[in-house]
Amino acid sequence: MRTLFIIIVIGALGYLGWVYREELTGKIETATGAAATPAPVEASDAPAQAPDQSTAPAATPMPKVLAPTGSFYVRERTSVETPTGIKALNAGELVKLMYRNKDGTARVTTGKEDLTVKESVLTNDPEEIKH
Repeated sequence: MRTLFIIIVIGALGYLGWVYREELTGKIETATGAAATPAPVEASDAPAQAPDQSTAPAATPMPKVLAPTGSFYVRERTSVETPTGIKALNAGELVKLMYRNKDGTARVTTGKEDLTVKESVLTNDPEEIKH
């Protein structure tokens, strides 16, 4: 008897879930006999009008994604002379700022090497990278 009751409850829950899903998708007819989906609009000779912009929801601008705090992107390919040779930083390479100098340069690290570059080649906005 208990098994039969469990089967009936599961069947009823399944049916109610199906009805709920069908109502959400608009496939079940309402009590008036009309489908829940809107009737198709017939074509007319009048030109279509643009929706009223005052009632349209305003688009929310996406926030800018910037480099993490203390990190910068290299804006353009840059060569830096070091005591062991010349090191190139590629556009878009992420470096960490160690400190800024008063002469318009900055000391940065790539994680492997510490380099001095012009501050003008650094940016925290990835959209400013010149490829």
